[in-house]
Amino acid sequence: MLILNFSILKQKIYFKTVFNKTNWKSNIILFGFVLFIVGSSLIGKSSQRVIEAFTIGIIAGIPEEYLFRGIVLGSLLKNLKFKNQSRRIIVSIIIASLLFSLYHFGNIRYDGFQSVFLQMIQTFGMGFLLATAYVRYASILIPILLHFSINFGVTLVSGTSTSTASSHLSFAILLIDALIVAAFYIIIGMLLLRNHLKNNPLIKKLDLD
Repeated sequence: MLILNFSILKQKIYFKTVFNKTNWKSNIILFGFVLFIVGSSLIGKSSQRVIEAFTIGIIAGIPEEYLFRGIVLGSLLKNLKFKNQSRRIIVSIIIASLLFSLYHFGNIRYDGFQSVFLQMIQTFGMGFLLATAYVRYASILIPILLHFSINFGVTLVSGTSTSTASSHLSFAILLIDALIVAAFYIIIGMLLLRNHLKNNPLIKKLDLD
């Protein structure tokens, strides 16, 4: 992936974070979300489970963020041209989130269609949140931190299986649960993005390169 980007795609990935002290509320939302997920999921877990969750968080978080937020979202933001910058950002985020969701269809090799479909709903919302974090802070390190925290927490609570407990709950209940999770991610993402659609730091970096 690194070689492909450096040799062919040449999409610049940004690491330096842009923090705006005047928007302290969104910073509290972001880091409060991270601390809540990590802190609540650690309660009563064995050291072996923690190491397993940490490993999965790193393995999934770094390459997926480099690809979907760094390369895909970055390329969309750079190449999609709208007179309205807000529309440019939102459309790019939605497309990148859909691609991130479709990527998880590959899990159908291990789980049934129902389980993967529900996972894709949640990962669309998760992708939306991660994309807004990249746009808001103009650094790939922030969505990596978020992605790691979510995977870390989910693995601690549910284990490594991606399948849902369909044998215990009806599909309707599981669908509602997946939609609620996705909506929660999107709401957090919109809160992060609020007041950052115009004069956006990531757009400025992309337009200068």
